[in-house]
Amino acid sequence: MVSDRRGAVLSALRAFGRAVAVEEIAAQLDLHPNTVRFHLRRLVADGLAEQAPDPRGGRGRPRLLFRPVTHRDSRNYLLLSRMLAQATAESGDVALAERTGDAWGQALLGETGARPSRRARGDDATRVAGHLTEILDSIGFAPEVAVAEDGLHVDLRHCPFLEVAREQPGLVCGMHRALIQGVLNGLDSGLQVTELRAFVEPGRCTASIAR
Repeated sequence: MVSDRRGAVLSALRAFGRAVAVEEIAAQLDLHPNTVRFHLRRLVADGLAEQAPDPRGGRGRPRLLFRPVTHRDSRNYLLLSRMLAQATAESGDVALAERTGDAWGQALLGETGARPSRRARGDDATRVAGHLTEILDSIGFAPEVAVAEDGLHVDLRHCPFLEVAREQPGLVCGMHRALIQGVLNGLDSGLQVTELRAFVEPGRCTASIAR
């Protein structure tokens, strides 16, 4: 499942009909170039786009151009996900899944170029909410992150791993919780995920984050 914003980037990429630079897509969608660059990298990782240096060259490091991938091999990533989830659950090493989620949360944060704030912990909840929204949206959670008096409230309106989560809810939802915590840790926010409520509605989960 491609998130709404990443889907818009992909649609714009296809509409150009040629290899384009980040700045061209950013201008087309009225988005910050860093936001577009983040989503393009995820599209490349997902096999939906490809990148290449600008053949016109120029001084310094050549800028990258992006174009959509028109032909893709048929790959059953859902089956692979189900197999890996089952193997991990049967191993009984739940901590491994949590460590993996935490590590990926911090890795995805690093791709955005975000850094820990120099301000005191807890003083930039809006900034933390913005980064968390961007990362969860890029994965496909269609999130709404609201700043509350005691921290943040996260509404995950779409589960991009629904089929696997239904089969292994403890494992998959635990990894989601750890991923969110990894983003919070990477920002040195001083915030903790206190609760993740799975399937409050079909395909929808919520999380509470406190200081």
